[in-house]
Amino acid sequence: MEFELQDIKKLRAVLGMRQSELARLAGVSQSLIAKIESGKADPAFSKVKRVMEVLENAKNTAEAHAGDVMNRNVIFVSKKTRVLEAVKLIKEKGISQLPVCKGKAIVGAVCEENVLEGLQKFGHEKMERLCVGEIMGEPFLCVREDTPCKTIAQMLKREKAVLVSKNGKTLGIITKVDLL
Repeated sequence: MEFELQDIKKLRAVLGMRQSELARLAGVSQSLIAKIESGKADPAFSKVKRVMEVLENAKNTAEAHAGDVMNRNVIFVSKKTRVLEAVKLIKEKGISQLPVCKGKAIVGAVCEENVLEGLQKFGHEKMERLCVGEIMGEPFLCVREDTPCKTIAQMLKREKAVLVSKNGKTLGIITKVDLL
């Protein structure tokens, strides 16, 4: 994407970037950024190119949204699904967690940790008879398709997965690997 010199200030502001931050990332002085933005400098092409590259990279990063990275193949289990069946799905599909639903509502989540905790608490014999609803954890947080990936990355520091939904319908799931 091509920018004009007069666009630098506007784009920097839209991206929420300070002059000092842009200068540091581009390897130029903050005073040069201020002079470019005020029209009082005629900078060298190489410096303008570095500034533009930083802005372009920041713009591309800022533009990625949940809808761009989500996995649309969401596998659900019911609260009444046997734990062993959920474990089989986790192994077969190479996933670590499953949203749990009751009807159309997401009511929890089951992950490898829930299964291990259930094994410790109930033992193998009882686990064979348990349903997912008896060992599940809290439901995953839900976001809209237009939620920035930057926000989702922060959420995934605390959560195992995030669901993407629209009008109450689950559209996809995002885990850490989806952001890589």
